[in-house]
Amino acid sequence: MRFLINISLGVIFALGILEGLFRSLPVDSGLRMASTSATDAYSRYLPQQPFVYSHGWSMMNARHGVTNNLGFINAANFDRPATDVLIIGDSFIASLMLNYPDTVQGHLESTMGIRIGTVATPGNRLPDSLQLLRKFVPMLRPAAVVIFVKDWDPAVIAAEPVPGYNGFVSEGDNVALFHHRYQESALKQWMAKSALIRYVHYNLKFAEWLSQALQFGRPISNSVDPVTPTDEAQKKLKFMRYYLAELNAIKQVYGLKITLLVDADRTALYPSLHKKPPNLTMEERGIFIRLANETGFELVDMRPIFMRHWAAHREVFDYLPADRHWNAVAHKLAADALLPGLISGFRSDFFARQKLEN
Repeated sequence: MRFLINISLGVIFALGILEGLFRSLPVDSGLRMASTSATDAYSRYLPQQPFVYSHGWSMMNARHGVTNNLGFINAANFDRPATDVLIIGDSFIASLMLNYPDTVQGHLESTMGIRIGTVATPGNRLPDSLQLLRKFVPMLRPAAVVIFVKDWDPAVIAAEPVPGYNGFVSEGDNVALFHHRYQESALKQWMAKSALIRYVHYNLKFAEWLSQALQFGRPISNSVDPVTPTDEAQKKLKFMRYYLAELNAIKQVYGLKITLLVDADRTALYPSLHKKPPNLTMEERGIFIRLANETGFELVDMRPIFMRHWAAHREVFDYLPADRHWNAVAHKLAADALLPGLISGFRSDFFARQKLEN
């Protein structure tokens, strides 16, 4: 009995030492999400929340920051005059690993001298961007909107949303947007206070590893999926058409200029990653781009831009293989690609007035 007590005390002492150590290191703080509702049916973090970001066991790309007054990252507070350009996106735009001047929105704001509004939360997909457009365009009245689209977003457009996010659902011949509400648990709040637990969960991604480990070796189910590949493809196509039609309707009502900023698979560019399996989302991406062009949306496809830059400079655009998010090089290229179209959407006297106001 005494032996077990000594072992337990030793484990507690060791855990205490580790907790103290990790409290002094840039462990990912794991930003707390705000609860959602029918009126606030979009994901965001708690407002004015200090955070620490780092990636992986080595805590790379460590950065400190604070969410804005609505809970978004790398975004100005929404207490300024009306926004000129609204940028909607996910973790690529929120860019936890970059400071504001190095982001797309930071580059555009400094270059154009205009007010940029940014609403982006990691995990957002196409249904979420539609919800954000409906929420913030009437509020901010921007002249132009940029919507970031990941290369695999069209492929998962029919996926069910996790709590806090949105998805599309078929209702007969119609399509509707629905929200999966999120409520933070008391257990998660308590666990987030421990730096050791946060390191294991966010930096080591233990939960993801455990889930994959439990799946390994599990026999494949013999049950028949009632949804055939053809049915699934038709559903995706239906949702894409609905999404673009809704964007177009909002565009017409508010007189918006909407530009779709589409990411590309970058792994094929880098020789060290050529052995990776082929990207299975290219077909849906191509369909989405074709439909967007047919609907009349301006579109910035980063694939040829990345290809030209890689051929000329051999600069990478992300943190692969550890992290596929854009680095400062990619953000600058995207901002430069967006610039001509945005400038053409504003009159010269607009820029003259903006310079006087600033």
